[in-house]
Amino acid sequence: MPYKLVGWPEQSDVGGLSGLCQPDSRPLSRTKYVLVTSYWVRVRDVETSYSFSIVIPAPFIYDGASIPRLAWSLLGLRPDGLIRAAAVVHDVLYAQKGPANTLEGTAHYFSREEADKLFLDLMLAAGVSKRRATLAYRAVRWFGPRW
Repeated sequence: MPYKLVGWPEQSDVGGLSGLCQPDSRPLSRTKYVLVTSYWVRVRDVETSYSFSIVIPAPFIYDGASIPRLAWSLLGLRPDGLIRAAAVVHDVLYAQKGPANTLEGTAHYFSREEADKLFLDLMLAAGVSKRRATLAYRAVRWFGPRW
């Protein structure tokens, strides 16, 4: 099923979760980050129009969207910059191999392709240029770890 980004938190204290557009995360090392406060994004199943919220509980350790470090330099993007929300959501879907925790308590399963597409949608929504977001998306599609 195709999914589309509907929105993400804009106000603090929404259901006890972080309310910033970008998640509150901190570096653990050069290649690892930790989500400090639980985070969520709202998506919609395009086929059924059912909307739900993907929840990423803190502390969640992630690597920044599984893009090779060389690609970060070439793209001019940093995993702790505008791409943070896209990276943490993408990495939790990869870590769980598809199923997403939701506020509604329902199970939603994302294919690798759907997780990658949501990564692209989140980057664009965060203000990453279309060219850079598309290149990062292609890097994940071509070089990201296999499901």
